[in-house]
Amino acid sequence: MGLHADRALGYVYSIGEDGKFRLTDLSSHSVVTDIQPNSNSGIGLKHMLYSESRSVFIMGDGEGWIYMYTQNTHPPEQVCKVQTAARACIRGMCVNGGG
Repeated sequence: MGLHADRALGYVYSIGEDGKFRLTDLSSHSVVTDIQPNSNSGIGLKHMLYSESRSVFIMGDGEGWIYMYTQNTHPPEQVCKVQTAARACIRGMCVNGGG
């Protein structure tokens, strides 16, 4: 699961129980975008982090894929995706900003 609110833009970014990445408009309470990156497999997203310094969402799914989406476009666009060696469900992540 995951949640990020952006007051300046008026959006909430989330991953729901159905495994979809959603962009919801705070003023109208309506879903603006519904994204399921690995829609062919039917495996949903499991976890999301937001990197404020890079303005990207980092998400993991049930098959070990990691996706990055930029917040700088509306709707968010996929920047890249990689599969982990274990190919196992990702239920938690930690991102090191490095230097």
